[in-house]
Amino acid sequence: MKRVTRPFPKPMMAAIGIGALLLLPSSGAAAAGEDECLVFNGDAEVGTMDGWTPDDQIEIATVASSGTLGLPGGYSLGRFVFTGSLGPETESCLQSIDVSAQAAAIDAGRITADVSGALQARSLGGGAVDSVVCSFAFKAANGAALASLSFVDASSPPNVFDWDLFSDTLTVPAGTRSVEIRITMTRSVGLSTDAFADNICLTLSGDRCPADFDGSGDVAAPDLAALLAAWGACASCPEDLDGDGTVGASDLAALLAAWGSC
Repeated sequence: MKRVTRPFPKPMMAAIGIGALLLLPSSGAAAAGEDECLVFNGDAEVGTMDGWTPDDQIEIATVASSGTLGLPGGYSLGRFVFTGSLGPETESCLQSIDVSAQAAAIDAGRITADVSGALQARSLGGGAVDSVVCSFAFKAANGAALASLSFVDASSPPNVFDWDLFSDTLTVPAGTRSVEIRITMTRSVGLSTDAFADNICLTLSGDRCPADFDGSGDVAAPDLAALLAAWGACASCPEDLDGDGTVGASDLAALLAAWGSC
């Protein structure tokens, strides 16, 4: 399994008045929460295709249909997995994850993405293969792909129905505002697509202090001055901590919540 990564801090957002500028916090950044996989229903344990579109092709099956061959000890598939169906020869589903709230840190090159999952293709010999691919596309606000990762179970000897685990890490490209995850299954012969996927996951980790604009290791007066100097419309600037295209009260609140050593 992929290593555990750090989550982002979740700054407390509060209404900030002009007087608050005179009452700066004395120390301490907001505490980080637990790691979170950003993919909803990436393990199929909802028991339906909730969170994925289209939901009328790839479907849910019990783990009994896929087996657990090839999995390391302690690795769990849960009760359900994704599989193909009696639909078209190529079937797919996708999920788009909005990461625009981390725009400033992403554009500063501070954010790392960790992806992982499990795939099972099946080969019956004689060229009959049911294949599965899982891809992660890092996209700009206009939908343009800035980078992608793609994984396939390429080691499927005939009649050996085993799982292949994948994981990888990359720095999220500047300009990324969403990550599109797609599972694609294709059959070469027959009526049903007997490939499987499970535990599809994306986590983000990175700088716990995006408000430390000068890189000093502290959120302090110079950082506050930089934020105030950038106040107003400011597309893709680091002071726009919430990524809404404007440096305003919410960014100021985030900076004050992170005040001190980080």
